[in-house]
Amino acid sequence: MNTRRNKSKIGWKVLPFKFALGSIGLILLVLVLGVVHLRLQQQNHDLGERLRACEFELRNIRETNSVLSKELGRLKTPENILRRAGNMGLELSPVTVTQIVRIPEVEILTPGQSMDKEE
Repeated sequence: MNTRRNKSKIGWKVLPFKFALGSIGLILLVLVLGVVHLRLQQQNHDLGERLRACEFELRNIRETNSVLSKELGRLKTPENILRRAGNMGLELSPVTVTQIVRIPEVEILTPGQSMDKEE
């Protein structure tokens, strides 16, 4: 008797079902991973566009700051300040002696020196 030919018919019928189910599962997994990959690529592209927009805005701000700092330096010159004061009707008079305040010089003592100058 040859027992090899007595294979269960149920086992042979279930095997193609399991293979088909596994294949469908694998195909679905690949599809889901593909959709996730495409979505991540789209987000990466969107972030790149936002980054380029921010860099463009930063470049414009730096150029504006450069122009404004040069203009501020020009406006702070003494000639410009005096001219603007004259245009605004402010009279700038020369410094008088009473406006000058002199601070007395204080001798800085080193450690070990006494406060008395009798030494």
